[in-house]
Amino acid sequence: MKTELFLLTQDDIPYINPCIYAFQDSQYLYMVSSYIEGYTLQEIFEKKHEFNENEGKYVMMTLISIIDGLHRKGYVFGELSPRNFIIDLEKFNIKVGFP
Repeated sequence: MKTELFLLTQDDIPYINPCIYAFQDSQYLYMVSSYIEGYTLQEIFEKKHEFNENEGKYVMMTLISIIDGLHRKGYVFGELSPRNFIIDLEKFNIKVGFP
């Protein structure tokens, strides 16, 4: 299994919000990534935003493609949840981030 930091520093993986800089102290690893305008999928669910049929299909198809693509590259997530998917509702871009 590859580490989260290694994954986030790769620039050949679509849909990933890459890590720009990382540093560590005696207790924690800090990772800095670019800002993504939008909401996590968790926030969208909590606000009860409803997708129309085409939007729902697009979101589900994209989420499945993201997870499948990451698994094909050897990445496995133990804690992948709706809060890890960030969606820009205006452009409908979806990224995987680790808040």
